[in-house]
Formats: sequence, C-alpha cells, structure tokens
Amino acid sequence: MTTSAMDELISVVNELHDAFTDLKMDVKIDLPQIAVIGSQSSGKSSVLESVVGRDFLPRGSGIVTKCPLVLQLVQQPKGSTEWGEFLHNPGKKYTDFEKIRDEIERRTDEMTQGMRGHVTKNPINLKIYSPNVLTLTLVDLPGLVMNAVADQPQDIEAQIEQMVTEYVRPSNTIMLAVSPANADIATSSALRLAKKLDPEGERTLGVLTKLDLMDRGTDAMDMLEGKFIPLRLGFIGVVNRSQADINTKKSTAAARAAEKEFFSSHPVYSKIADKQGTEYLSKQLNKLLLAHIQNSIPELKEHVDRLSKSMVKTQESLGMLDECQMDHGAHLLNLIKSFSDNIRQCIEGEAIEGARELVGGARIDYIFHECFTPYVTSIKAGKDLTDEYIRLTIRNRSGMQSTLFPSDQVFITLSKQQIRRLEEPCVKCVSFIFDELLKIIEMCSIKADRFPALKKRFVEIARDLLTKYRGPAIAHVRTTINAEAGYINIKHPAMQDASFRILNPHLVQNNNQPEGAAAAPHPQAPNQANTQSRSSRMSDVPKNIQLGANMSERESLQNSQIREMVEAYFSICQRNVCDQIPKIISLLMINQLVTDLYPKLIQELYKEELYATLLSESADVATKRKATTNMMKCLKIAQGALSKVRDIV
Repeated sequence: MTTSAMDELISVVNELHDAFTDLKMDVKIDLPQIAVIGSQSSGKSSVLESVVGRDFLPRGSGIVTKCPLVLQLVQQPKGSTEWGEFLHNPGKKYTDFEKIRDEIERRTDEMTQGMRGHVTKNPINLKIYSPNVLTLTLVDLPGLVMNAVADQPQDIEAQIEQMVTEYVRPSNTIMLAVSPANADIATSSALRLAKKLDPEGERTLGVLTKLDLMDRGTDAMDMLEGKFIPLRLGFIGVVNRSQADINTKKSTAAARAAEKEFFSSHPVYSKIADKQGTEYLSKQLNKLLLAHIQNSIPELKEHVDRLSKSMVKTQESLGMLDECQMDHGAHLLNLIKSFSDNIRQCIEGEAIEGARELVGGARIDYIFHECFTPYVTSIKAGKDLTDEYIRLTIRNRSGMQSTLFPSDQVFITLSKQQIRRLEEPCVKCVSFIFDELLKIIEMCSIKADRFPALKKRFVEIARDLLTKYRGPAIAHVRTTINAEAGYINIKHPAMQDASFRILNPHLVQNNNQPEGAAAAPHPQAPNQANTQSRSSRMSDVPKNIQLGANMSERESLQNSQIREMVEAYFSICQRNVCDQIPKIISLLMINQLVTDLYPKLIQELYKEELYATLLSESADVATKRKATTNMMKCLKIAQGALSKVRDIV
C-alpha cells in the first residue's frame, strides 16, 4: 500500500471521529485510535508536542488536561503551511499555535464550567495539518493521579481512571503508556492500567521518557528490550525538551537532533538507537494505527450498517418517513387500524419477532391447555366420597322407606355435588384470559407512545370492551356448569358402558374368564351378629345420629358401586368442561374483542374535533427526532467514508 493510500485510510477514520463526536445519543462506536495515558508529570504532553513538532498544549501545575483531546494529524506536502482547526469552530484556521493553546484552555474552561480541578469526558477535537507529521489519530487523556489536592474533588482519582478506562477499554484502541524512566517503573500508573485492560500486552506500546534524567550509572535497557515488562508492541525511549529548552524556545528540529545524538552516542543505548526517539515513535504509531484500521474496517462497516437499519426503524416509529404526507384524519385512521391489527396479529401469532418467551396468543393457548385443562382433570371425585358420606346420603334419600337397592337420586345428588366443584377453576380461567388480553392491549399500544392522549384512549376503550365481555363470559361459564349439574345424563353412551361394568361385575368377569373358571361368589348376607348386637338393648335416641364405621357387606358393595358410578360420570363432565370453557371464552371475549375493537375505536375517536388532541406528541419526541436525524447524517457520512475503503485496501 502506498503512503498516500495509508494516509487516506487513516483519514477515513478521522472522518468517522468527526461525524460521531458531538452525537447526543446513547450509541457506542469504537473507532481505531491511539490513546495516550500516563500520570501527571510523566511527560505525556512533551511526547505529543514532539510528535507534532510544535508547542500547542497548555502547561502548568495540577491537572492541566481536564478533558480528552482528540488530535488528528494530517500530513501535508513539503513546504505547506502548518495550521490547526477545531471541530467546535469549523472553518477557522489557526496558524499561530499559541492561539491553539489559548483556544484549548478556553474551550476546556467552557466545558468544565470554570470549575478548577474538575474534569469532563467530553472531548475537544483538533486537526493539525503539517508537512512535518505523519497522519495519525491520537487521544490525549487527563493524567492519572494518586490523591486529590487543593480544590480537586475527593474522588478525582476514581473520576479520571473511569474516564481513561472508558476510552481505552475498546479493543480497537492502542494504548500509548507513557512512564518516566527516572522513577520506579513498578509504580507506573499507565502500565498498571494497561496491564488491567490488556493483560497479554497485545495493544500496549510503552514509552519511556526522561531517559536523560536518570541517575548516573543507571539505564533503562532492560525495560527497552522488554526483559522487565513484556509488551508485544515493545517499548520506545524518547528524550523531550527540558523546561530550559522550552523557555529558550529551542526549535523542534534542534530538539530532535539532540535526541538522536543522545541515543547514538550513549554507551548503552547506541546499539538500539535506530529504534528509539520521537521520529521512530511516530512511524511506529502510524504503522500500528494503519494495521488496526485495516483489521477493524469489516467490523466497522457491519456495525454502521446495523445502526443504519436500526435508525430507519426508529424513524418509522417516530413518524419521520411516510406520515409527513398524511393529513390528520388519514394519520389517525392509520394508527387506529394499526392498533387493531396488532392486537389481532398478536393473538393469532403473527408478527411476533425476537420474543424469548411465550407472548400473545401462545400464552392464552398455554393457559387453556397447560394450566386449566390439567388442573380440571386432576380433580378427583372420590376425594370427598367417603363411605360415611355415601351411606348417609343413601339413608337420607330413602327417608322412612328402607330399600333393598339405593335410589338413582343418590347417584344424581352426589354427581351434582362433584360437578359444582368445577365452577371455581372455570371462572378463574376467565380471569386469567382477561388479564392476558389486557397485557396484549398494553403491549400493542406501545407503538402509539408518541401520542400519549391517543395511547391512553386506545387502552381505555379496549379495556372497557373487555370488561363488558367478562360478565357475560362468566355468566355463560356458570350456565355451562349449571347445565352439567342440572341434568345428569345417565344415558350418555360412556355412562351406559360404565354402569353396566360397575353393576354387573360378575358378568364382566365371566366374559373375561376362560371356559371352566369358577364364577365370582355372590355378596354375603348382612352380618346377623352385628344386627343383633345393635338391637339387644333399648337406649335414648342420640341427639346427632351417625352411622359409625361398621358396614355390612351389602353396604360396602353399594358404596363401592355408587362411588365408581359418580367418578365415571364426573370424568365425562370434566372432559366436557375442558372442551367447552375455552370455546366459550374464545367466543365471548377473544373473538369479540378482535371483531368489535376497530369499529368501536372509529366510533369513539375518528372525529375531526379530536384530531389535534389525540395526535399531540409527547414533549420528548421532537428531541428524539432531532437526535435521530443527526444520527442518520452521521451514519451516512460514515457509510460514505467507509465506501472509499474499497478503493484503498
């Protein structure tokens, strides 16, 4: 790839930086960049000024860099004029770099609201055009501090570290970790943070400053050769201008010449002098950034395309595409139809995208067939049919006339009592479906969020209809249970088969026995001894007469037959109820809502005098529209910039 192509590729990323800098939306795009991190007084500013070759950064004590500075270096042809331009003040060229420093200070005060010692994560974007630079994108971050001093906030250390971390955490960011060589490298804040975020050292380039200020007889060779702290990108040493050089306005050319002389003549560093110094650092940064950009372009394109599709959907939801051509009446009619259709589709299972759980009609089906039906079929008739209760019922239904055989009314009475137990779960099923339909109404009304008054009326009207249907549905459910209990159909085919089997067990057994098998014995006569013992003496009549636990064999047989008969008929009713109740609820609530909602909404809302009120938007919609418009502009710029890459790489 040619030098011009490389510079153009980096300029594409610069365009993306410019496009997304002032975006006021919660959208994160991690662009390839080089972030400069280091503690206060580590020499960060001097390194940047050496790379640029000009004095332009604010200096002083305490926190000087109070916000990120996104520095875009653009290489110009030899002999061109050097100048800078701020993104917040486009079109104004700064050829005096003292004025650039002044503007950085002024803008910083403006963003921090003049509060001394405070920082902000909002960046200043500066482009410098010069023939003396390589095309680069650097982010200068506030220096890491250990403790709050003077008028700094008590949590300033945490604030700065959080801000720096936010900028350098993305994998697309190369960390330029600046550490002074004349201090214990183990205490380097920059390397500590880099180790935390890049434990393998794959995207961290170490820079050692102040090599010329180390104690006599000491050197940083082990660090520069990566023997002490291994970084895949290695370490590069630089020698910046001293304060005396700055005061005497020593030129950049002279400073770089002195730096080269330092490394080439040093007894230890001379053997690696060709890979040290500011000039070599600039070239390495250029190569690293270019490689990072080339690796990131496919993912960036995909990410921008996804955001574009998402923003189109946002525009649709905010009415920024088709609605501008509609009058109020057509617009309202469209919204009414959309709400009605959404409810129908949600119930029928259409247009349910991206759901990670059952929604809409699927939940209703689940209630019918996996909540209601299993519960109803689990109710056992025999639970309440004790021997004592059946005997009491037989005797009470016989009155004064003792009978050899129990009356059919015993079976009917017991069956009715059991059937009544089905009423409660059936009514509860109506309530469950009512609640689910309310959820569907709320869910489908979200698309009218832009119009609070209209959304409120949508929900109110739909809820009122649903409430109107609930009463008749419950009444019909109760009628169904009453119908089951009101007429015990002994001639039901299933009941005929069951009664024959229960009342004629010997015939069923004989039919199933092989030829020659003995017939089942007939029930024995009542226990005479038990009868005699009860009548052997006369006593006062008890206040409450109970039959006791002792039963004759005839009574035991009768109880067993009646219990089986009631259970058999109750099972028939359970099946009927499980089939009928969902149909009743569907007919009287669900289908009614789907059928009646649209005409009811038209009747209540489609009135010209209501247009203005119903279509008045919420206060934040205009803000959202503006932000979405800005986002779409940025994405179009990004797509245009990224489309150039096909011709570059």
